[in-house]
Amino acid sequence: MKYETSVRTDPGHIDGWALLGAVLTGADDGYYRLPADVEAARSALAAAETIPDPPMVDVDAARADLVDGIVRAAEQGTKVPTLAGVLKATAAAVEADEMRAALGEVVGRLGRSRDSLVLGGADRIITESLRPAHDQAVVAARSAVAAIGRAGADPAEVLAASEVLVAVELREHRSVLDGARRRYDAVMTARAALVRAGGCPGMDVQSMFGWARNGDQFRHASAAPPPWPTDPLAYFVWRVTGPAHLWCPTAADQDERFETVFAEAWPVSATAATPASEACTSRPAKSPGRPASTSPGPTHVVPPGGGGPDRRRRGLETSRP
Repeated sequence: MKYETSVRTDPGHIDGWALLGAVLTGADDGYYRLPADVEAARSALAAAETIPDPPMVDVDAARADLVDGIVRAAEQGTKVPTLAGVLKATAAAVEADEMRAALGEVVGRLGRSRDSLVLGGADRIITESLRPAHDQAVVAARSAVAAIGRAGADPAEVLAASEVLVAVELREHRSVLDGARRRYDAVMTARAALVRAGGCPGMDVQSMFGWARNGDQFRHASAAPPPWPTDPLAYFVWRVTGPAHLWCPTAADQDERFETVFAEAWPVSATAATPASEACTSRPAKSPGRPASTSPGPTHVVPPGGGGPDRRRRGLETSRP
């Protein structure tokens, strides 16, 4: 489903349609449930959109009938027809136009209400809707990986294989693992969109802590081989079972963690070396409450999907390093 937004955004910074769609699509797919007032606003908008437009009225056709009637009356010496048909058609056309305009205003108002609740309530949706779904997906994935491992199989290979080629006793675990992966991807896609909509981190500008509380432990020189698998499915298994402490943070959570980890290491910099594709374009020009510094921040390569969405599905964030 394509989503449109009536929230005005600067196209040079964030794409309101893309952000809104990233959040609503995951809810539509059943990966998480949005807060009750957001769902109520969505239901109201959906109901308004189902109200049918009034039928079109052809005033010109009614006028043509009147002209034809007058011509026949003149030719045959009969009674001249009245304007009743034209007046009725004109009134019906005006009524239909007014109804269409009113319905357009209704949909617009309800759409703005929905957009405001979604894009303006980023932190609440992350904490109330995405975080529980994130934790459930991680727990399910870890359980499935452990079960597949106990059977002596490689979880990434099982996940990559067609279901019909997987041993019968592993199919259920594969299904759980695949569902957890899809749910996790949807959650992290929505989280990245909401963080952009609500204001990107002012300190953790490279989203080092956008996916793991200990994300600083996965920094490495860009020229060195990454310490994680490059295969997407193997990488997911590594992410949920490896040394990363996964979480689903708000932008404020990221900054708080960044400050805790690096407060004594170096001055916080708003100009830290950040790949352009990973920079959050709606972030403040400098860290709140701190002067800008010319000292370099932590140069690193973020693991694939580090706080961003699944690029195979959305393309809103990073490219794989």
